[in-house]
Amino acid sequence: MSKPPVLYGPDGHPLRYVTPQQAARDMATKAALGLGYQWGAPGQYSGARLDRNSTRNWLPRAQSPDADSNGDLTVLRARARDLVRNAPIARGAIRTNVTNTLGTGLHLRAAIDGELLGLTETQEEETEKTAQRIWNAWAHSTDCDITREQQFAGLCDLALQGTLESGDILVIRRHVPRKGALLSTCLQLVEADRLCTPFGVAEHPGFINGVEKDEHGAPAIYHVANRHPVWSLVSDGIGPIEWTKVPAFGAQSGERLALLVKDKERPGQSRGIPYLAPVIEALKQLDRYSEAE
Repeated sequence: MSKPPVLYGPDGHPLRYVTPQQAARDMATKAALGLGYQWGAPGQYSGARLDRNSTRNWLPRAQSPDADSNGDLTVLRARARDLVRNAPIARGAIRTNVTNTLGTGLHLRAAIDGELLGLTETQEEETEKTAQRIWNAWAHSTDCDITREQQFAGLCDLALQGTLESGDILVIRRHVPRKGALLSTCLQLVEADRLCTPFGVAEHPGFINGVEKDEHGAPAIYHVANRHPVWSLVSDGIGPIEWTKVPAFGAQSGERLALLVKDKERPGQSRGIPYLAPVIEALKQLDRYSEAE
């Protein structure tokens, strides 16, 4: 029985004979390890090599932004908050970031484009003065906070603190008429845990971790629980936990009604990652070492 002719690849090496089943298994293995054969010169990135001791067993999976993070967010938030409460270095990192970013708070400097609006120079100046006075009266009172506890500077501080600790925070624009208040507009801050998918609702690519997106991938609706989800596990007599759909934009006006404040690291990322996430383990080990000393 004659042997089949030997075939050679472009690199001059003979190609081995395999059954279709073996070829399929080889391709699957190579695809899983990122070793698919490429005609021409091999890749030149040492970080992709699998023949070195330092990288041989380092095979992280390439997943979507949400798949890489959503399953870990609950634990990451809890550990990050615990470190901020009890580890001086972690608390210092968060508070220093907040202080250096905001200082004494954000301030408005009214400057409108009078030419675009068809205003005279006098009208432009008067409009700017009026806008500045209205802003100062609103921002320097607690009426800007739906809980009537903080001024605008305090809300900014709390929003950034919550974003760094938990990864994100939801800011909702509300209209609550109140006696003595100059404006009915006020802001509500919702902690990251309350923005979540209702129990029994299946998630899908357009609905991840409480964030419902439109066909373009833009957040359209935020699902907000009426209290912290962990309360639902406790018989507190308040009743079952309920979710409210908060639109990101007004249906008629198109104005922004809610904004999820986060540091977005990857395209398509639905939720933010706690600021301390990369160093949580190192900070905890350092904290334990300090206690031992």
